[in-house]
Amino acid sequence: MSKKGIPRGMERFGTLPKEEFAARCRAARGYADMTIGEVGDLMGVSRQALSRREKGWVEVQVGDRFIMAKVLCEITGWPEEVFTQNEWPEMDAPVEAEVEPEELLSVAEEGLDDSAQA
Repeated sequence: MSKKGIPRGMERFGTLPKEEFAARCRAARGYADMTIGEVGDLMGVSRQALSRREKGWVEVQVGDRFIMAKVLCEITGWPEEVFTQNEWPEMDAPVEAEVEPEELLSVAEEGLDDSAQA
């Protein structure tokens, strides 16, 4: 355990600002072409809870970020570094992919419906 009570190695999942982590989660889910409900089921959280996390409305604890990243890496094939580093890691896009992950991130950021943030 680290000094903060977080298992060693897991603290790297707490390095991104919550808005950036949320945007990357949205991008990964979009890349996987899955609904919030489908991904929430895999993570063991409700659709509403995942939606709040993806919008950056709540601060996601490091342990939950770890679980979210592990699930999203599993369904996308993306490396963990997508969720731990400020810069996007170099990665090869699958042959069938039409857009790069960085493009999905910008689409995810632009696609947020501001009216839903009441």
